[in-house]
Amino acid sequence: INKCDKPGFDPETVYRQLSEVNLLPESWGGQTITVNCSAVTGEGINSLLEMLALQAEVLELRASLSYRARGTVIESQMHKGLGPVATILIQNGTLHVGDSLVFASNWGRVKTMRDETGKDIKEATPSQPVMINGISGFPESGEEFIVVKSEKEAKEIAEKRTEGRREVSYGLKKRITLDSMIESAKTGIIKKVLNLILCADVKGSLEALKTAIEKIDSNKVDIAIISTCVGEVSESDVQLAHASKATILRYHAPIEMHAEQLAKELGVVIKSHNIIYHAIDDIRDVMRSLLDKIAQDKDIGKAEVKALFKSSHLGVIAGCQVTEGTITRNSSVRQVRDGNVIWKGPISSLKRVKEDVREVQKGVECGIILQGSPEVQVGDMFEAYETIYLAQEL
Repeated sequence: INKCDKPGFDPETVYRQLSEVNLLPESWGGQTITVNCSAVTGEGINSLLEMLALQAEVLELRASLSYRARGTVIESQMHKGLGPVATILIQNGTLHVGDSLVFASNWGRVKTMRDETGKDIKEATPSQPVMINGISGFPESGEEFIVVKSEKEAKEIAEKRTEGRREVSYGLKKRITLDSMIESAKTGIIKKVLNLILCADVKGSLEALKTAIEKIDSNKVDIAIISTCVGEVSESDVQLAHASKATILRYHAPIEMHAEQLAKELGVVIKSHNIIYHAIDDIRDVMRSLLDKIAQDKDIGKAEVKALFKSSHLGVIAGCQVTEGTITRNSSVRQVRDGNVIWKGPISSLKRVKEDVREVQKGVECGIILQGSPEVQVGDMFEAYETIYLAQEL
């Protein structure tokens, strides 16, 4: 349990949260070991290592050096000069430089291998994290890998897996698209679509960002992630965004100098963030901006027609007295007769005595000329209002 050095730290709160997912702490009589730690002060780290060693011994966790290597991906990213690189953890067997290995949908042959200090090494044993290059792409964090006989075999396995994933993904997208069309036909609401291109510095961050964006729930706007990339935002990313009218969201990712200039020339929007929650909030704002604003009338005043005057230049002038609020020259009015609205439109002119005025307050008499000169009778009510536009919620 990290951050035990912070003021107000209360492990009991975490214990309750653990118990809610059926992990009862030892201090509450359960079997889940908890250790209070601080990454800042180092408090509890030794106890944590002791508990890990104890659990490994109790569970009889063992590895063999003679088996072909297998393990898990920690992270992957683009490295200038080396291409795609992956940080992996060996969990069984021994990995050697030159070994061919296959991930879920990527493959490769280990060209170089470096330990946690950046030193080149020739082999890696269980529990050892290493950074390797010579892989075809960017395996995802948590993916498993295994060494196979040859690079050709690794490539064939990866390609078969990729093809299978592509078929499943195509079928899922097709079903989702059909479901969306059926839903739109039922509700009569045509959803807006926000096209996105995601770029991040490492694969793990990219997947976390993508997952967080896909969790954004909206009945009015769909998000289409048309492309993802690890590393720099390139000119091809900008050109794709321009062609598909997409927004580029980069997370801890640099941008090529020429790509930045091209984005300005083409008018491509690039959002840059270093905190995932801020990025999600920004995407929500972009989604809201796609929605048409809702017009709403706001009543500001009422006036009763007391008399009618004819002018050879202005037409019919309604002599009114303001009974509520304020009548302004820029407002629109509803003409109400016997409780029914018979006309709606803007005010052409607002006068006080013979002078044009901007507004007239409650209790003051004024002359109102309606645009288009509709028929007006004594006793009619003019309800002045302003139209405001409200942003829709997702």
